[in-house]
Amino acid sequence: MDPLSIFGLVQTCYEVGAKLIEICDCWKNAESEVQARLLKVRSCWFRSRSQVEFMRRVSAIIEDDLRRLFGDLMRQLATCLREASAQLNSVIQRGEDAKPGFLVFGGRAKKAAYVWKKEALDGIIADMEEWQSRFDPSWFLIMTIASPTIDNELRRARASAGMIERAPGGAPSAANNPLALASGLRTTLSSDAKPPSFLSSFPMETVDIPYSALKIARRTGDSKWYVVDSIDCSPYPDVKALARDVRVLAARLSQADPVAFGLLNCKGVIAASQTQQQGVPSLDSSSPPQPAGANHLAPLNTSRSISRSPSPSNYRQISNFTLLFRFPEGMEVLQSLRQMLLNSDANISLGRKVRIAREMAKSVAYVHTFDFVHKNIRPESFLCFEPPDGASSSGGLSSHAFLAGFDAFRAATGATMMHGDLTWDCNVYRHPLRQGYNPAEKYRMQHDIYSLGVCLLEVGLWEPFVEYSSPESGGRSVHPMAGKSFHHFNAWLEQKNAARQDGSKATSTERQGFLDLLAFKLKDYLVEQAETRLPARMGAKYTRVVLACLSCLDEDRYPGDDRQVAVQYIEDIMMNLGGISV
Repeated sequence: MDPLSIFGLVQTCYEVGAKLIEICDCWKNAESEVQARLLKVRSCWFRSRSQVEFMRRVSAIIEDDLRRLFGDLMRQLATCLREASAQLNSVIQRGEDAKPGFLVFGGRAKKAAYVWKKEALDGIIADMEEWQSRFDPSWFLIMTIASPTIDNELRRARASAGMIERAPGGAPSAANNPLALASGLRTTLSSDAKPPSFLSSFPMETVDIPYSALKIARRTGDSKWYVVDSIDCSPYPDVKALARDVRVLAARLSQADPVAFGLLNCKGVIAASQTQQQGVPSLDSSSPPQPAGANHLAPLNTSRSISRSPSPSNYRQISNFTLLFRFPEGMEVLQSLRQMLLNSDANISLGRKVRIAREMAKSVAYVHTFDFVHKNIRPESFLCFEPPDGASSSGGLSSHAFLAGFDAFRAATGATMMHGDLTWDCNVYRHPLRQGYNPAEKYRMQHDIYSLGVCLLEVGLWEPFVEYSSPESGGRSVHPMAGKSFHHFNAWLEQKNAARQDGSKATSTERQGFLDLLAFKLKDYLVEQAETRLPARMGAKYTRVVLACLSCLDEDRYPGDDRQVAVQYIEDIMMNLGGISV
């Protein structure tokens, strides 16, 4: 799609958006709850307009596939705005038709019009926010393009952002202003960006998050809690390079808007020395945020650690790095996705499963936008946060899933370690070429996408692929074990082997060694589970998304550089998940 066509689509969106705001202005004397919704509609449009205008200005320098994606999104926005205008006009017409002939019916007609307005505006806001969630990944992806045009237009857009924020009727707040988010992201992605220094060490009280290596922690005597993510240095041959990557990761995640990116905002990183001292006191002030469903949990382990940061010049003293993540605003209840999967889905609606899937896919996209690969995508790495009881309905908040667990990450262009393990709880989420003691292929973004596909399959079936032992008598810890899914896979494998002995032909994968054969058979098993069981539970579109993830490394399904892979990921995975109607 050429830039001139983009200009025409953008102009159409401007015209339709202006008509929508004009209709909203007709209700300027409406009830307060209607006014609040009108304010939200204006805010959504002003945000979208500022981003669309920026995209129009830089469309000449972006790649063809990204420009094509932008064109598709502009058509969707125009359709969304037209339908919104039609809805409001319909409400206005219904109000005219419902005008009473006698005063006795006046209150009833007024109440009906009030309900119609609220329902129409709620639907419009939901549609506009849904479009925004589909648009944002491509918007932030543009910030990774090295071009002075991007820098110049971003400065120009931010210079006019004040006018947008002060627009009559309301506008995006600074926290929700995509221009500010984009500017911060671009600054940290710059090769000239200086990584931040390590945080000063301080005594911390920690609480385990069940079924996850992540913990929550606070400064001793403080009431503010953080999510703690520790990275062990022992597997890494070059701790100095790891230290640089960790600092860069912390800097970029410090720019993360949790709800927008599906990534927790990072306060900073602490380097811990080998002389770290530990003890196990009781918690003596405000209680920690409670994981949901506490009656199903392993016992919480509490400990106190005193981090003693070594001199940055002496990297041999560093034993681990500790990333501190802030809790998302207004959310206090958390649990790992693994914990959720180990419990029944009797109270988990189809809509919530789809929402979890969307947020998982979103978080993976933004890890890649930050120019990192995660390398440890599995349910233990996702944290599900919820607002306190009652806040979801009253304050507009809802549950969210966030990706953490960065203990195996690396820079997208960095060196990868070519060693692994044979544990089921890790290998079930790995692509066949990344399984075993000696992975056959260097890690790349598509391997994260494959791992996401396994997680999405697990969420769709709501059957844990990994189970955990019960706490030992008097103990606190639990340990992962293979469980039912492993035994089902073994039974499936025996059936396939029996069929082979009956005379069926061997596949090309059997020319490889035993370990590779077993790894590829596991992939075949997961694909078969998706094809045969997912459609009835999650629908055809969700099934296609899972299969697209699991096949992302088949015959160069995702060719090209990282940005081209990202564009195809947005189209195949994120937009299809976003298009699921529940």
